[in-house]
Amino acid sequence: MSSTENNSFQFWKNYYLATRRATNPAAFALAIIDFYFDGKEPTFSDEMDTFLWGMIRPSIDRSRRASNAGGGAPIGNRNGPNGRRGNQSENQSENQTNRNRIRNRNKEIELEKENRSILVADAAAPAPKEIVYPTLEELKKYFKEKGFSSDPEGMFFYYGENEWHQNNGLPIKNWRMAAARWEHRKKNNNNSPTQPDRIKIPAAGKDNYPNSF
Repeated sequence: MSSTENNSFQFWKNYYLATRRATNPAAFALAIIDFYFDGKEPTFSDEMDTFLWGMIRPSIDRSRRASNAGGGAPIGNRNGPNGRRGNQSENQSENQTNRNRIRNRNKEIELEKENRSILVADAAAPAPKEIVYPTLEELKKYFKEKGFSSDPEGMFFYYGENEWHQNNGLPIKNWRMAAARWEHRKKNNNNSPTQPDRIKIPAAGKDNYPNSF
């Protein structure tokens, strides 16, 4: 692109707004000036700067063409062929359009950041812990520590055959609570339970042990 022979030009407000939002405002402003006078097409590494440049480039092109056609008077100058007043309405409309585009782009960027933060949070969330059930020796040791008089082997083989699930099909989440219920039924029934999930209701009419454990 050929250079313009003018030594000045109008730095419109839409150029200013774009420059303020650029990653490096000083470099962005110099890119505008270089393009206007020398036709040097800038390259930007930041996506936002590229977007902003695309918004104002058509306006700079029009300024360059009008300036060259007018014998050196920059677009919008009262000495030019069109005059500042003649272009005021057009530039105001263009500025508003660019502001709307920038505003919409900013909203898109904020939404992208929010979505990325959600994805990062989901990725960082810990996986559900696997339930680890006791070995027979661990169960015997636990019964001994708690002073339980019921048979730990009976509980171990009963629940082991059922893959540590209750009669309702739900998995046992807390084997220590299950052991306490096993002992509770032993004391209430005076023998080892044959149906571990069927509990004799205490005299008060309340079962102090939850069904899910």
